[in-house]
Amino acid sequence: IHPQAAVAAAAAECAGDQGAFFEMDTALFAGQERWSVDDPDPVFVDLAGDIGLDTAAFTTCLGSREPLERVIEDIYDATGVAQETPTFVAIYGGRGALFTGAREVDDFVALLQAQVESAVEAGDAG
Repeated sequence: IHPQAAVAAAAAECAGDQGAFFEMDTALFAGQERWSVDDPDPVFVDLAGDIGLDTAAFTTCLGSREPLERVIEDIYDATGVAQETPTFVAIYGGRGALFTGAREVDDFVALLQAQVESAVEAGDAG
């Protein structure tokens, strides 16, 4: 919904390329008012520096089309599946489960345990 959401997601993708997706995710949520501007790229670069990323590599990544293409692909993949935020999808062996809304950690534990048990029953677990 946020007008800069797609480019913020691209910034998270670029951080992920350097192994810091979740660190950028945290920085983006904490500093949302900073990047809620017409040109948020300089703010994203500052955030990248704040979390210890190689800002030159980050800037190159952010300036390319590739991270935004990944974000757009994810948006298209979620069309018709995810109708609200947050939505969690767990898929294994062509079958899956969909959780919407805020959930307790026990819900995720149960879901993952069921996925593992299904894999063991199918002989797919190693």
